[in-house]
Amino acid sequence: MACAAARVAAPGAFAVFDLGDSSTILWRDADGFLRAFANACPHRGTRLLDGCGQTPNIVCPYHAFSYAADGRLLAAPHLDAAPALKLVPQPVEERYGLVWLDFGCAQTLAEYLEPLDAELQSRDLAGLRLDSEVSVELHCNWKISADVHGEALHVPSLHPEIAAAVDHRGAKITRLAPHARLDVEARIDDLGTNVLLYIFPNLHLNLHADYALIFRHRPHATDPTRCSFDQIALSSAAGASAQPPQPPRSVALDDAAIGPVTSADLRIAERVQRGLSTGQVEPQLTQPERLLSWMLEEIEGRLRDA
Repeated sequence: MACAAARVAAPGAFAVFDLGDSSTILWRDADGFLRAFANACPHRGTRLLDGCGQTPNIVCPYHAFSYAADGRLLAAPHLDAAPALKLVPQPVEERYGLVWLDFGCAQTLAEYLEPLDAELQSRDLAGLRLDSEVSVELHCNWKISADVHGEALHVPSLHPEIAAAVDHRGAKITRLAPHARLDVEARIDDLGTNVLLYIFPNLHLNLHADYALIFRHRPHATDPTRCSFDQIALSSAAGASAQPPQPPRSVALDDAAIGPVTSADLRIAERVQRGLSTGQVEPQLTQPERLLSWMLEEIEGRLRDA
């Protein structure tokens, strides 16, 4: 999952998605068609864009070669004859108000997400407003960051301020291979049920009646003890502004956009990394943490098959 579709909704809007060493430009053309290209100039390999914004065409910052929304070379201003160059396209698809990139999956996106389709269709994430998008650099492996959000066992000790409001002991965990669902009932009538969808391997959708939080866990390009935690906040579109959403921000753990509950989750993830790095323990998962076991089974199975 690269971004919320609202991030690249307007003609000319672009957003860059980085995952490890890979970098992809998402770009909406003038006809409303969403395209994706490798974020590298086919001339000499220069990274083309950063962040997000609006542009009628992509201009390489090195030699000013410019490219149209279909990827073709428009101009090479310092050459008498333009070379035969074209941006490298990437498979991209919009579904459920989100933008997805294909890094070589054997299934179509529809097939991959089929176990979650009914729930995602009913949520209408496309009708929600993009409120904020923030990233935190963590000193832990991406799987540890993901683990924190896959169980409710830690709620009483890590989140005492909300423990009385939710039935963490009654949490219902459903395997929807390769994905999963975690339902936590509220003890306060107007809060409803917190539905968390885990989308293998690195995405959580925290779904509520009128808002949603998307948690993404991106591995570091070179250091397995670091990762990026991304939070995308969506809310009811009532009173939505016609202005484009604010650009993504890199923030600290205690930023107001993260909030105290998620901040506590991220801090404990870093402590888990520090403990595991001693090499003196082998984690033992309990029944309420079986979603984490399923995730590891999926990862190990795919590594065996690779």
